[in-house]
Formats: sequence, structure tokens, C-alpha cells
Amino acid sequence: AVLYAKASVAEGDSRLQELLGSDLRDDARHAEALALLRVNPALERAREHTRSVGAGARSVLDPLPVSDAREALVALVDRVVERVG
Repeated sequence: AVLYAKASVAEGDSRLQELLGSDLRDDARHAEALALLRVNPALERAREHTRSVGAGARSVLDPLPVSDAREALVALVDRVVERVG
């Protein structure tokens, strides 16, 4: 999401971009950046990208024979997508 936000040319993203380019060890700046990022379209765009990559990973696993190893890899993909998305 940060990369999408930093690449944005939307007028309303300038404050977020300023914060993302600064030292976020300051609690107030860090909190402001998180608040702005949480409502920014970049976050949903990143989630969509994660879901797309996850779907691609699952499609690569689909032809493998059913096994514990395959199921573990599918579960890993699902957990990563769930955690990130």
C-alpha cells in the first residue's frame, strides 16, 4: 500500500506522501500516516494485488496431486493473502 500511495498523483495524497518520506519514529507522525493510509485507495489496491497474486499461486498448485504438501502450500497462500489482504 505504501508503494501505491507514494506513486499516487492524486491531489489529496500529498500529506501522506510527505509523512511516508519522513522519519516515522515520532509517534504522532506515525499515527497520522497510518490513519491516512487506512482510508487511502492505495490500501484496497494493494489488497486487490495480493488477492491476484494469491490466485495465481493457487492456480500453479492446482495441477499438483492431492497431498499433505500441496495442502500445506495452499494453506500458506491462503494465510498470506488473509494476513496481508
